[in-house]
Amino acid sequence: MKSVSFNQKTFIKLGLGFAAAFILISAASLLGHFSEDKILKNTEIIEFNISEVNHLDAVMAHPYSKILDKIANITLILAHTVLVLFVFVLPGAYTVPRALKNFQTQKEELKFLVYDFVVYLQSVMVTTGLYKLLKVAVGRARPYLYFPESVLTGIETKDFFRSWPSGHSTLAFIAAGFFISWILTRNTEKKTKIFGTSLILLFASATAVLRVFSGNHFFTDVISGAVLGTFCTALVYFIHQKAVEHIKPEGF
Repeated sequence: MKSVSFNQKTFIKLGLGFAAAFILISAASLLGHFSEDKILKNTEIIEFNISEVNHLDAVMAHPYSKILDKIANITLILAHTVLVLFVFVLPGAYTVPRALKNFQTQKEELKFLVYDFVVYLQSVMVTTGLYKLLKVAVGRARPYLYFPESVLTGIETKDFFRSWPSGHSTLAFIAAGFFISWILTRNTEKKTKIFGTSLILLFASATAVLRVFSGNHFFTDVISGAVLGTFCTALVYFIHQKAVEHIKPEGF
């Protein structure tokens, strides 16, 4: 039987994780603020030539599509909706009513629900801070800038040079990375593992593909985002797994 140990070391690790997330997000915001003037100047003087982009990215580059851009937002939301449903809502629907009747029998399950949610939140914050910082530090031009026919009405100029890595792909694969890490360390049914993983990977992959076809990202942007989201989330998750310990059930 497993249990979450809420001791001083656990709270310190969680606190350090959230502090790191805050630092990354703040650094990205600060760097982005100071780079806005440079972005405006580059937009005015740079001539964008797709032949200067590596062959793979150039072949798969597309002009801007607002419709596909919006659909990618939906698939991203769906990826995290499936995660929340399988990891928090369904277990919570089973555990909470029973805990109201007899708290002691469901205490460990409730602790896992709370702990998993905190780790999930931290995974999102740390990875978001990292990809935002990389975006402003690298400043790669988006594919749609290489297509004069792209209608960019409504897009902020400062977003023109935020192509690498893909934020949507990173966020989508946070869901995939967390769910796969979760099923590897929790006692879940085979159907849950297969169905949940398939749905999340479907929506996460669709998000990445749509970001390419909508003209927002190059192929290497979304691949980098997928790797970043999966790896960072899994890293945060397994760092905190040391708080999970094996205990003997009562009577042994």
